[in-house]
Amino acid sequence: MPYPVRVAVVGLGMWGQTHALAFDDYARCDLVAVCDLDSERVQSVASAYGCRGYMDYHDVATDREIDAVSIATPDAEHFEVAVAMLAAGKHVFIEKPLVMRVDQAEKLRELGRRAEVVAMVDFQNRWHPSYQLIKKAVSKDSFGPLIHGYMRLANAITVPLNWLSWASTSGPQWFLLPHIVDLMCWFFDDIPCEVYAKGHRGILARHGVDSWDAMQVLLTFERGGFTTLETSWVVPAGAPSVIDSHLSLYGHGGRIEFDPDHVGPEITEERLSYPWIPVGERNLYGKLDSFVYAPMQTFIDCITDGIDPPTGLQEGLINTLIIDAVMHSLESG
Repeated sequence: MPYPVRVAVVGLGMWGQTHALAFDDYARCDLVAVCDLDSERVQSVASAYGCRGYMDYHDVATDREIDAVSIATPDAEHFEVAVAMLAAGKHVFIEKPLVMRVDQAEKLRELGRRAEVVAMVDFQNRWHPSYQLIKKAVSKDSFGPLIHGYMRLANAITVPLNWLSWASTSGPQWFLLPHIVDLMCWFFDDIPCEVYAKGHRGILARHGVDSWDAMQVLLTFERGGFTTLETSWVVPAGAPSVIDSHLSLYGHGGRIEFDPDHVGPEITEERLSYPWIPVGERNLYGKLDSFVYAPMQTFIDCITDGIDPPTGLQEGLINTLIIDAVMHSLESG
């Protein structure tokens, strides 16, 4: 397809607006439309980027001047939007998780195959420079194969209580766990054959959010490696970072430790903080330089250059299958 690819963004929450910024900035595409249920938000974002604004995603699907659609709706609302866009022959970029049900993930994979479009899931951490360095390290014969690992990805309780109006329809298992499930499958270059999980509920429920508080997951891979994953939405609000994360990997010939919380500065004013590297805004020289924009650019490159995406619907389906197994394990013991 000749560029620029004409793109629409459906869902204009905090992350959807980051999508709009990224697509508007990239030279190989044009942001031509945005869509959200909030009319004031649609008007504001459409005005900022000089594009069309819609409140019904079906209008995006029927707009023949749109080639590709980025779906950044709440976790539980990806499926219907994706079905409409694939049925209309649009290329689709979908925030993780792909969906929250296995049958829906299987249907999207089949729709994507029949539509013969580029369909990609935003497992953005595969573009993180440190995780790419780790992937290269564990892929060396001198390091691997991997034996075992551990990864934690948790959020301060302010995220489900103050940031996400739809937190009760998701949970840390859908909002956070997809990131580290995908990373570990990528690092181990394998798929789990066994899943076991333990979890806790009650803290968020007392605040009116019907969600799991935290869980630990043990994945055993087909070739024998294993890893423990930990996720939580109840890190105290006074923690220095809204994200609490750590990674450990052990291979036959090496060990890797990575603490992404401390890769930036430590700033103390009224309290100690580990600030996020800015996302959703340009740097001091007017450029977008965070790794989070790279998957969106890769999506456009795949459309323009006619290549398969690195994180397609098959990877999204595997991710959903694993987390579905986590939920069954939590419920059944």
